[in-house]
Amino acid sequence: MIYYGLSKKDIDHSGTKSKVLSDINRNDSEVILGMVDEDPHSTKPHEMNAYTVFDSKYNVILLKKSDNVKHKLIQIPGNMEDWLLSQAKYLKVNLNGLGVLDFRGKMKKRFKKHQKEKLYKLFTKLEKSESFMIVKDWIMKYKT
Repeated sequence: MIYYGLSKKDIDHSGTKSKVLSDINRNDSEVILGMVDEDPHSTKPHEMNAYTVFDSKYNVILLKKSDNVKHKLIQIPGNMEDWLLSQAKYLKVNLNGLGVLDFRGKMKKRFKKHQKEKLYKLFTKLEKSESFMIVKDWIMKYKT
């Protein structure tokens, strides 16, 4: 299955901002695009200070690493689950019909179980939102 031009092997769910940044830092010579949420309830890893704003649209921010232009980071506003829920609500997507619960905690638990088929269906529905379109555009543009 292909997600936004990426194969399954190209996608790695690291779990935390610190792990995403650590994974990016291990590959200095490769083009890497990471994605994190802002999550105001978690601490900001000091590695985030190495990134500056490269672009920003619809409250989604594209950051680039100051000392390595091959490394970029998409930052979603708030936390990922709430962002997905707000996009679904805005587009009037029936989450229960997709097998994705609209209760944040249960949805997060399901995401951790890597139910990629259900997430893919959800993402397909959310592609119509401006925020999602810009994320998709950045992924397509900066993945290689």
